[in-house]
Amino acid sequence: MTGAKGVEMAILVNAYATVVALPPLDFRGEVLNQRDDTDAELAGHLQGFIGYVLQLDGEDMTQSKYYTMKHIERVKHQVSAEVDEHDLDDFALWAERANAIVYLPDGSVRAPNGAQILPATDEPVLPPTLPSAWARKQRTEAALTALGIRTPVSLPAVIADEELRLRPAAECLQRALGCCVAAVMADTRASGEPFSTDELQEKFPQAYGWMTPQERDFVESDYVDEQDCVNFTWRYEAIATLMWALEALPALPKVDEVCDVSALAGLVLNMDVPQALQAAHYRADSEILDALDEMYRLQWLVHDCHHQGKNLPEHIHGGVVQERLYALNWLTGFDVAEWDDIQTPA
Repeated sequence: MTGAKGVEMAILVNAYATVVALPPLDFRGEVLNQRDDTDAELAGHLQGFIGYVLQLDGEDMTQSKYYTMKHIERVKHQVSAEVDEHDLDDFALWAERANAIVYLPDGSVRAPNGAQILPATDEPVLPPTLPSAWARKQRTEAALTALGIRTPVSLPAVIADEELRLRPAAECLQRALGCCVAAVMADTRASGEPFSTDELQEKFPQAYGWMTPQERDFVESDYVDEQDCVNFTWRYEAIATLMWALEALPALPKVDEVCDVSALAGLVLNMDVPQALQAAHYRADSEILDALDEMYRLQWLVHDCHHQGKNLPEHIHGGVVQERLYALNWLTGFDVAEWDDIQTPA
């Protein structure tokens, strides 16, 4: 971050970093405070920061505001320090490694190199992106282009390797099993022979308690909307994605193919749940992030075709893309929300 020329003075900088492992605070300056997301007060502070960002530059949502908000949602460390102007370039190198945006006393939000993100200037600036995320974005775009699928280069990268913190594997398995209860109920309701709640509790004695509030409302309601049945039946694709991430499924079908629902339900119903929870583990982070990046770009294509009234390419199924991205957003924290509140915008 380059300081203004003139009389040198100490500047208060507040850095908001998204990496899991914060680089050593080896920049020249005096560190005043440091906290991470185990500090209960940081979450409230970040919500306040988001509120501040959203009121900048008027009420309209801009690209700079949106991606700054998404950056803040993923912040894992906050560092406050006083840095002399002539040491700002040294601080910038650290902030770049930390993938941090910086709040300055003048009220501006800046990239590590000092470029002003907000309030916006004539040259739009977005929050920083780590090289691993850029490289993944480029690989995905090249692979899609080879299939004749083009998505905007302007779409950002997703989570970088250094930012990824997956939910505990046992929690992921519990989520897949709880979701499966609602999907099975939707399936049987669509067939005209729905299970009773007693039957579901017998078949899923533990998983029944792992449903989300929306899933439980659906399962225990006497009257449900037909569209709700359709939506919860589609959740099999999200369940398959979670089970794939846990290496309980060796592979996912191509994105124009739905999963084998019978095989998936059989896998869940016949599972030794306590043993599976103890043994739960993820496949390689890189595979999960590759899938996230691909589904994110394909979801843009799904939305674009819908808005323009165009047909999707024949080797893409919009419902499959939607549910895979839903599960991956929850799993990776790309959309920082609980299951019932996940969004899949592009």
